[in-house]
Parts: sequence; structure tokens; C-alpha cells
Amino acid sequence: MFIIKFIDNLFFKDSNLRAEGREGTTTNVFLRQGQLDRACGIYGLLMLLIIHKRINGNDLTDEIAHDDPQYIKRLKKLFLNPLKGIKSDGTTMSYLRGMLLRIFDDQINVSVFKKLDTGEDNLLHFRIRNHLDAGYPVLIAYRKPDAFGHVVLVIGYTMLGDIMRLYCLDPSGSAPWFNYWNNMIDIKISDDEEDWPDFNHWTGKKVKVDKILIIEDDKCMELFSPFNDTALPF
Repeated sequence: MFIIKFIDNLFFKDSNLRAEGREGTTTNVFLRQGQLDRACGIYGLLMLLIIHKRINGNDLTDEIAHDDPQYIKRLKKLFLNPLKGIKSDGTTMSYLRGMLLRIFDDQINVSVFKKLDTGEDNLLHFRIRNHLDAGYPVLIAYRKPDAFGHVVLVIGYTMLGDIMRLYCLDPSGSAPWFNYWNNMIDIKISDDEEDWPDFNHWTGKKVKVDKILIIEDDKCMELFSPFNDTALPF
């Protein structure tokens, strides 16, 4: 028997995955790649902002209104009007972090962490689990043997021995309609020198999860910041 842990702000309504967005309104969560541009990172980032109650789904499509918050106006100008801020050939986590800081005028606590290729592992899987336990999603980037990368939003996990199975919203797939997720990524948390130790269930291929982006809201910062080994549940 295993238990799946999901983040707090998700529910189904009218067969659509919903969340409580900004100002307490109910909003759709899932964005499929191709609706706005070709870069997967921006879709994951926008879903992250929706679940963090910073934006609503319709903020992405409505014209700029006079009473929109300034950060909504910045978001639309940078990303959506007319997609000037988006790199259609892909994005990096550092680029996405920089865009968030710009949109929110540096008034947002957003961090990027990466798995070290050499030396001591910086416990990336601990950071993922701790953030999900605090009730917040995690944006992860992984590499594939063909050298192309991808970005998905993690909204839950379960432990299977030395495997942490991540339940993800993958913008390249179809919208979930009976599960919260539409893809699963297995992270191998034991010491392993394999080049591709992790596994993507949707493609059936090995990958390597090596970067994450998180927004540290008050609840998470209170529980897990500053990050240290004594806060870990393992």
C-alpha cells in the first residue's frame, strides 16, 4: 500500500481541473502547449502562478484592463502581448526566474536549484518533497538522451522504495480529466551514477531531473527556510 500526497489547491469542477485563483475566484489550471507559444517552460510557469493564487486562467487571454494589478499588466506585456518575452525555442529555469522577478518587481521569493553533476548531491529530491509537503507545486526540468529538455509542473508524489514518483501536469499532453495528473516522473533517490537514472512514464524513456523552480510563499518559508538537513523527513 502506498499513499499519494497532493498539493492543497486543486479540485475538479465540471470535469475541469480547477484551483482557487487570485481574489478567491475559481479558475481552470491546465494549459496545453501550443495555446500560447511552443515553449513548455512558460506553460508550467503560468500553471504554477495559478496554483499559487497569483493569476487566473482568464488573465492570460483577456485584454489589459485599467484596474488590473500592475504585475498582471507586466505579465501580459512580457509574455502575451504579443509574446515578446517568450523564447519559442525553449527556456531555462534561470530565464523564467528572471521573468518572474521582473513581472513582480522583485516582490516575489522565487528560487532555482540544480542537481550537481559532480561532488556531493545537493539533495534536490528533498527540496521537491518538502515543497510538496508544504502544499505547493514544483516546476521541474529534465533532460533526455536526445539532448532535448522538457519542463513539467509537479503537483503530488508517492514513495516506492528508493523511487519518488512525481505526479505531473505536462503541458505537452492532454488535459487531465479523471486524475489530477497526466504524466509521472520517477526519481531514483539512492546513490546512482547512471547518466539517466530517472524515468518518464509518458514516453517510456529514461531521463535526468536536474533543475527545479519554486515560489516560496509564507507557509513554505516558515516550515523549510532556511533549508537544512534537520528539516528533512528522511
